Parts: sequence; structure tokens; C-alpha cells
Amino acid sequence: MMVPLAFFVVSLVGFSQAFLDDRCNLMTVSDLSKDSQVIQMPIPDGCITGEVEWHYPKGNLLLEARLPAANSVLCIEESWATMIGAVMEVTGGMSKPMALPTKDSPSCSSQPSAHPQVMLTAEDTQYYMTAFKYSIKMIR
Repeated sequence: MMVPLAFFVVSLVGFSQAFLDDRCNLMTVSDLSKDSQVIQMPIPDGCITGEVEWHYPKGNLLLEARLPAANSVLCIEESWATMIGAVMEVTGGMSKPMALPTKDSPSCSSQPSAHPQVMLTAEDTQYYMTAFKYSIKMIR
């Protein structure tokens, strides 16, 4: 019975290392002592798709891209552990509600920009982690 457990642990460590080796996959941890925090998470240059792991989600996470093209939108897609309370598009300091992503329907910002930003709010229930995918789509 120890062999399957050891295999699981080794597989999990291998998966985590592969996740962290891809610079387009992002990870952050909330400061559990702060209720109304905003964690800024810039998407690295050159990344148009990736996954975000937000450990102990609390408060808000601001996902932001800086692109050379002015006609881009930022999309949030459901992943294997997506538990998000709200999603907001941030444009010029103003926020606008977006739909929560579902299995078959990503949620995308509506205002094309060279600096698309999406604010995600953690659910009230404290979870170990939430994960979601992101993609940047160029609009012609």
C-alpha cells in the first residue's frame, strides 16, 4: 500500500515542478492577516495563455497584461479548481462586473486595450486554493 502513496507523492511533486517551470503559469499566496488586500499579478511579457494558482485566496487578485497591441482582451477560463466570488473588468480606474467563467464559456473583458486588467474576488469561504486559466485575445 505504500507504493501507490509514494507514486502519488512523486507524481504530485513532478507536476508542481512542471507547473512552476513554465513562466506563463503564475502562483501567489494571500496574506491571511489582511481582509481587504489587492494582490497585483502582472502577466509576463510574451505570455498569451497560462494558469494561475491562488493559494489561500482572500481579498482580491488583479491580473494585468501589458501588450504592444492596443486591441486585446483578457479572458478568464475555468480550470480544475476554480472557486471565485466575482470577476470585474478594470478600465481607467473604474470596475465593471463580468460573468463568472464556466466550463464551456470563458469570461472576457469587453473593452479592448493594451493594458487589460481583470480583478478577481475570493469567495467568502476560505479555501486552500483556487486555480483558473487566462488567455489574451487580440481583437482586429
